[in-house]
Amino acid sequence: VLLTIGVLWSGSAAVLTWFEEYILHLAPLIGMTLLIRQLALRRWIHPSIGKMKLQWKPTVLVFATWPIYTLSWFMAIFRVPLRFQPTPKSSTGSLHPAWVLPQIITTMLLLTGLVVSLVMTNTWNLLVFGFALGQIAAQLSLLSDWLRLVRVAPRTSPDFSPSPHP
Repeated sequence: VLLTIGVLWSGSAAVLTWFEEYILHLAPLIGMTLLIRQLALRRWIHPSIGKMKLQWKPTVLVFATWPIYTLSWFMAIFRVPLRFQPTPKSSTGSLHPAWVLPQIITTMLLLTGLVVSLVMTNTWNLLVFGFALGQIAAQLSLLSDWLRLVRVAPRTSPDFSPSPHP
């Protein structure tokens, strides 16, 4: 995501072309990863699940919540405790807007990066723009889940106080 933002904001046709080649080389890896995942799920699916479909929602959820995983990783390295926070998939409480701010910022940077790239380079790199639009769609999917949750549950504030357990 950050690389895509950097490429779009570079304003260079050469950088866009390089990134397009990078995406072309990345496509077989992405395709094989999705194929292996689908075959594994089909082979070891639980009988209660029923018919196997393309698992795009879990993939989007993992992709769109990258800031949370990054923050958690840094907090684990520096041993910073944090109490449990509800996530967009939680039905017991609302999620504070601070937790989805990275998705909002990322979406805005990608959208404005698309405009900047088009204006500065005056070229249409369809693969790069499609890749950026896919990332925007993933972020918007998570944001729409959050908005749906905001309408249902009362708002709570994030608890950044240390956990009582070491």
